Amino acid sequence: MSSQVSSHMLIQSAFEHSTEDRYVTFFKEVIKSTAHLVALWQCVGFTHGVLNTDNMSIVGLTIDYGPFGFMDRFHPGFVPNGTDSGGRYAYNKQPEMCRWNLGKLAEALSLVLPAELLKAELDLFDKTFEKSYMEKMRLKFGLLHHQADEDSDLIESFFETMDQTGSDFTNSFRCLSRFPLRGTKGEERERLLDYLLSQCSTKEELLKHYRATMEPSQLSMLMDLGRANPLVLSLIGVSMEQLQHEVDIQERHQQLKAMGGEDKLVANRELWSRWLDQYSKRLDTELEAAGEVTVDELQDQRARVMNANNPRFILRNYLAQNAIKLAENGDYSEVLH
Repeated sequence: MSSQVSSHMLIQSAFEHSTEDRYVTFFKEVIKSTAHLVALWQCVGFTHGVLNTDNMSIVGLTIDYGPFGFMDRFHPGFVPNGTDSGGRYAYNKQPEMCRWNLGKLAEALSLVLPAELLKAELDLFDKTFEKSYMEKMRLKFGLLHHQADEDSDLIESFFETMDQTGSDFTNSFRCLSRFPLRGTKGEERERLLDYLLSQCSTKEELLKHYRATMEPSQLSMLMDLGRANPLVLSLIGVSMEQLQHEVDIQERHQQLKAMGGEDKLVANRELWSRWLDQYSKRLDTELEAAGEVTVDELQDQRARVMNANNPRFILRNYLAQNAIKLAENGDYSEVLH
């Protein structure tokens, strides 16, 4: 009861409105700060790992960063938490889980306002997330002078290309500031393409990643069971979504096995070349919208903004683990340097 009273006093002092408006205003602020936070996570490949309701704060922060991780090779279902076998808190599920947690906050506030009244405000999460995400992404891609309707398609196709080629998330974004605008040195594009290809996973690395976790016969049986009786499936702790994910993994594994090593390299080049063509066309409209700014000035401007929004370094888990192991044995060289 004391925590309820203190929470009420805190909200009352921070928001000078009528009782109903005060709590709605408070809840909307929490929605906006949470949506903005998770949008920024998605833009740098960060995955929290344990987005339980008790690990989220009303001030737009989160706690309990035990199993967090930044992605190396891009994978939308990236999970840094070894205990999250179902991928509940995977990278691509984070916006959904933050929104769900806000719904639970609305239920907790039902002592002062009907939960449904507060839940009606949750559409604000989607709008805020989309706005924050696109604003940040345009900075990361150097789209500074014109907002085009097709920007979301350009961004989505970039992620799809990273996924299909198994490219490094951070390095693929970082190198885009070197992409030449029309009228600048064209050979830089080939160097950039070569760099992007160097960031792709090998066939062997992807085969290791797309490794089946159950026998095909077992998977087929569970899929049939799920279609016939989803309730029984839930009783054994399995969802159709998890099974479909396993189907996708096994299909991708078979596709990779059938592909020769050289075929994989050719496919990588085709995929990245196609995306760079799309990016080049979009940058032509950027150049037109820049007005009196020269090509070289725009190139420099884009590079500064993009490099400020695409980190060069992230904490890579395998490096952190190596430093921890050495430190545990009295060698702090990796920690200090």
